[in-house]
Amino acid sequence: MSAWPSTRARRVLAALLRIGWAVKRQSGSPVFTLAVAGCAAVPPSTPAGNADLVERNKALVRELTEVVWNQRGLDRIPEFYGPDFVGDYRPYALRQGHEGIGASVAEAWTAFPDYHEEIPALIGEGDRVVVHLAISGTQRGQWGPLPPTGSSPDS
Repeated sequence: MSAWPSTRARRVLAALLRIGWAVKRQSGSPVFTLAVAGCAAVPPSTPAGNADLVERNKALVRELTEVVWNQRGLDRIPEFYGPDFVGDYRPYALRQGHEGIGASVAEAWTAFPDYHEEIPALIGEGDRVVVHLAISGTQRGQWGPLPPTGSSPDS
């Protein structure tokens, strides 16, 4: 963690680890990959093996990221998340169903009013898509145990 640019960034990383995020770093690279265990969007309804399935699923992830997370399209959550969605954000809470994901989006935007997600990479195979997200924003509100800092995690 000594390669992180600031004490605040190290505290953010530590908080993410405490709530169940997995962090991986490619050898020799300053890029960290963060993943939340237990999250799943709507399961695909088309059987694996369809040549267009991977590209359709990638397009769905791009649209979900833009519409729900970047534009705060809370009314469109049912288009992207199943009613049985479970997001495991321990130790804080399990986020369940459409209300749960809506609360997650609202809390992210409350803590980071300029919240933004970018997708540097998508990898798909069969009915699965792995997303590399780059999330940015300035923390102006409470984020879990972290009080507002007025800065970005990388500053």
